[in-house]
Amino acid sequence: MNVFIERVAYSSIKPIICNECKSRLEKGSLPDNFVSNLEKELKRINYPLFLRIENEIKKRPVLYLIITILFALALNISANVIYGCFKEKPDSSKVERIDVKN
Repeated sequence: MNVFIERVAYSSIKPIICNECKSRLEKGSLPDNFVSNLEKELKRINYPLFLRIENEIKKRPVLYLIITILFALALNISANVIYGCFKEKPDSSKVERIDVKN
């Protein structure tokens, strides 16, 4: 019952026209293909990606927490490997040796 199509996208995941409403619309003085065109338009309404992801996370929060932890660990390990590759290694010729005698 929303007038603005943007609000329909935020208020329902898959908007449809119920059978009772279809029969009322078909009885009215509307073009023959009005109901079918209306259903096609409703199918084109996409629930925003951010809200789809948010709903999926709300369904399985523990799973996505574990995925986040694993991703963070993998990112940290890869950053340490990359840092280790570019880290300047000490040259053995420049290092002074100190002999300690007791």
